[in-house]
Amino acid sequence: RDGAVAHVDFGIMLNVRYAKDLVETKIKLSHEFVQVIGQDLSELERLCAEGFLAVRRHAPQLLALLRTAALAGTAGLPCLEGDAVEQVQRRLVLEKAEAEARQHMLTQLGKARENMRTELLDLIHDFTHANV
Repeated sequence: RDGAVAHVDFGIMLNVRYAKDLVETKIKLSHEFVQVIGQDLSELERLCAEGFLAVRRHAPQLLALLRTAALAGTAGLPCLEGDAVEQVQRRLVLEKAEAEARQHMLTQLGKARENMRTELLDLIHDFTHANV
C-alpha cells in the first residue's frame, strides 16, 4: 500500500531534475524487486510491454494533458518543467511500429534490471527524504 515494494515513480518517468542525468533508463527493477517477483521476469515483461503499447495508443491525449498542466504552471510539480513533455514523447518512441516499440520496452527492462545507477539514486533519494 505504501509503494515500498512496487510503485510507478512519476518523478523519474517525467524527468525530475536530480534523476535526469543520473538514470539513463526510466524504468527501475531493483535487486529487492527481482527477489520478490523471482528471476523469471517473462510475465512482468509481457505486462510492461502491453502497458507501454496501451500508453502509446493514447499518446495524443496524454501529451496534451501534460502540456496543459505544464502551461498552467502547475505548482509543486518540478517534473513538468523544461523539456519534460518532450522527453516523455521521445520515450514513447512514437516513430516506431508497434513490434519495434514492444522490443524497445523489453530492451529498456533488460537495461533496468538491478542497474547500479538506480541503486545510487535510491541512496540519494533516501538521504534527501530522510533530511526533509
